[in-house]
Amino acid sequence: MARKIKDSVPMAFRLRSDLAKKIDALNEKTGLPKTVIVEKALEKYFENLEGENHE
Repeated sequence: MARKIKDSVPMAFRLRSDLAKKIDALNEKTGLPKTVIVEKALEKYFENLEGENHE
């Protein structure tokens, strides 16, 4: 059975080298795609922002 394709938008941006190294290291350690690592980090970041705005 084929995987469901996520709705996505290509984006291009620069990251600080220390953040890129952390993403690379986590990718190597877990095998998770870098896209998934960044998506999860951004989801958590936005959840935290929303929580701060509702207090």
